[in-house]
Amino acid sequence: MNSQLSVKTVPFMGDELMAAKDEKSGKIYAGVSYICKGIGFSKHEKDRQVANIQKDEVLKRGCLKFEAGVFDQNNEAIAIDNDFIPLWLAKISITPAMKKEHPEVANKLVQYQLKAQKVLADAFLHHKAPSAKAKYRALPPVNHSVEILRKAWAAAGVDVKRSAAAVSGIYKKVYGDLGIDIPGVPAECEKTYDKE
Repeated sequence: MNSQLSVKTVPFMGDELMAAKDEKSGKIYAGVSYICKGIGFSKHEKDRQVANIQKDEVLKRGCLKFEAGVFDQNNEAIAIDNDFIPLWLAKISITPAMKKEHPEVANKLVQYQLKAQKVLADAFLHHKAPSAKAKYRALPPVNHSVEILRKAWAAAGVDVKRSAAAVSGIYKKVYGDLGIDIPGVPAECEKTYDKE
């Protein structure tokens, strides 16, 4: 199975989680001990979580043992399917004692419960930059809108430089900075028209 795995270190909340994607199935697995360490659990608490996952009727369906060399050079590692992470973490109770004695662990556990699955999944998604064609697909409607606005501003007697600054602002919101400087008009013009 190792030849079909992409293994990554995934930064999350100042911690480093280990995760692997099975390229054949597309499933993402996260190292349980790394998540426990990131939350701030002791070795005993980590061992208890590993045992809980392996015993739980539902969680054990998402549990996988990786051989030494995948996450840890010298040790086997228990990993959990990324889809099961929210369920697993939701089963860890934040008790009043935990809040009082280890508030940092309780706070981190909440953040892991809410965000860890998405961060791990995002680490393996291949986000493609939009193509030039897709980026400029909105150009005709924007051009049409700008043309209507320019006619309205001209009819209202809006100064040409102010009109140009407003047009530049519209394109900047849609396409980002175009690098167009209009002489005599500040680059960041808060007010591009006169109410009169």
